Amino acid sequence: MKVLIVMMVGCIAVASGMPKPSDLDIPGPRLIVGGVEADRNEFPFIVDIRLYRTESIHYCGGSIVSPNWVVTAAHCMQNPGGASMYSLVAGEHNLTFGEGSEQLRQVATIVNHPGYGRPLRFSNDISLLKVDPPFVFNEFVQPVVIPQLNFVPTAVATVAGWGDLSSGGSAPDVLMKVDVPLVSEASCLASYPGQISESMVCYGEEGKDSCQADSGGPLMCGADKALCGIVSWGRGCAWAGYPGVYTETSFFAEWVRSTIAQPLLLPTV
Repeated sequence: MKVLIVMMVGCIAVASGMPKPSDLDIPGPRLIVGGVEADRNEFPFIVDIRLYRTESIHYCGGSIVSPNWVVTAAHCMQNPGGASMYSLVAGEHNLTFGEGSEQLRQVATIVNHPGYGRPLRFSNDISLLKVDPPFVFNEFVQPVVIPQLNFVPTAVATVAGWGDLSSGGSAPDVLMKVDVPLVSEASCLASYPGQISESMVCYGEEGKDSCQADSGGPLMCGADKALCGIVSWGRGCAWAGYPGVYTETSFFAEWVRSTIAQPLLLPTV
């Protein structure tokens, strides 16, 4: 989901997975706006994060970093039920029927960044999920590239997800994608005064953005589709003057590596 902020910052929506400020003043799910259907297997690292209620529903996105670990947004992982509330599907494209490439896994452990929500509401919006059993890598399921610290975001990036197609609108059955332009730090700060930290990056323009239920999903830069951002929050979806705000993944590359290298030594949820 994507956290939406309309007059405030919204809370996490139950039906989708990404927070973006636009309709609420708390984190909530988001969708791709202004995009097109992705090719099947175009992004073999993306996962469909599902939330259990009476049935399993799409909630957020995530990206595979190793056979055992997925990275997503911490705001997607705040349900009181903990790890037992979530399952993941890799190799997914159409949510309405099985295509034979899906791998369903349970979330065994949630490791939220220890600095999540401090000093700003969406600071350090990143979480790692350990799955059991591990994913089996093949044509449809592969790990993402995580850029190193000091990686320079590209002028245009691609964001993908199963989120809403417009602010407050309907969600698609298939994986969607959209190319979004980089927004300068000065412009981003002007749009969200006092709410942007150095580990956030802004992309998007009027008519092109991520949205509810896209939260936690990948923003990809360059020919190798490096994970340069994680869908985090924003005001509305694709509103003029309010770009999407993403967790800048390169700031957390070492935390990701150290966490997956020593999982038994870390606090879990």
